[in-house]
Amino acid sequence: MKLATYLNHYFCKQRKLQFLMKVLLIEDEPTVASVIQRGLTENGYSITVAPDGSMGYELALQHNFDVIVLDIMLPGINGVQLCKNIRANKTNTPILF
Repeated sequence: MKLATYLNHYFCKQRKLQFLMKVLLIEDEPTVASVIQRGLTENGYSITVAPDGSMGYELALQHNFDVIVLDIMLPGINGVQLCKNIRANKTNTPILF
């Protein structure tokens, strides 16, 4: 299932989409980030891209995102540890790996 389709399905079940959904994409590969960003933007999402775990962590704690799309293999801190760190700070934003 395409990521945009999954997000639409999930959030339509949770609540009506009456606002621009904010997505934090944490992805270190520029080509992959660009493709995901373009696809989600074309489907009406507002995308913030973090190129590494450190920046992603800061953004996740500073802003209210509707969902976080997280790469597992990141330079420095990996995605699994980053997820644990985000959850340790009581952030309940859904996270997709």
